[in-house]
Amino acid sequence: VVPYDVPYRFEPFGDGRSNPEYDDLVKMVAENVFDAAVGDIAIVTNRTRMVDFSQPYAATGLVIVAPIGNTKSSAWVFLEPFSVEMWSVTAASFVMIAIVIWMLEHRVNDDFRGPVRRQIITMFMFSFSTLFKTNKETTVSPLGRLVMVVWLFLLMVITASYTASLTSILTIQRLSSPITGIESLITAICL
Repeated sequence: VVPYDVPYRFEPFGDGRSNPEYDDLVKMVAENVFDAAVGDIAIVTNRTRMVDFSQPYAATGLVIVAPIGNTKSSAWVFLEPFSVEMWSVTAASFVMIAIVIWMLEHRVNDDFRGPVRRQIITMFMFSFSTLFKTNKETTVSPLGRLVMVVWLFLLMVITASYTASLTSILTIQRLSSPITGIESLITAICL
């Protein structure tokens, strides 16, 4: 707010029938056709390279009221965050890490030696237990430790993604609205 009056004149942009292209409006401000633009212009990277944006002056508080879709939860909802392909890739990753760690550790680490059955059990228990607890077995070889650091990072990303998706599925109620854009909003208002 400035302590003096600033004369201004609003000029509509667009033809009043279809949505205007905001990129064109931003270019017109950059080319000094307009001194400024007021509206719901999204601040995106390519536009910030042409013009400066101010912070929003006022929040309108406009909302759309939509009915809640009636969703029924299933006992198998915990499988929904990932697709079949993602579950397959995750399972294959556990198997691959089990094999890689065993290959790197079985020559230098007594925990990964013994009868074949014990080695197979140790391989897979080591790989899958990284999800839930610290492993009983430790990695000894430097390359094995490097692989574990990368694996634990990837596992953290996978776990965080799964948790976020499952939380979204369980807490956000699915809304259904016939309004998909400005044209359908105008049509709904005119009815």
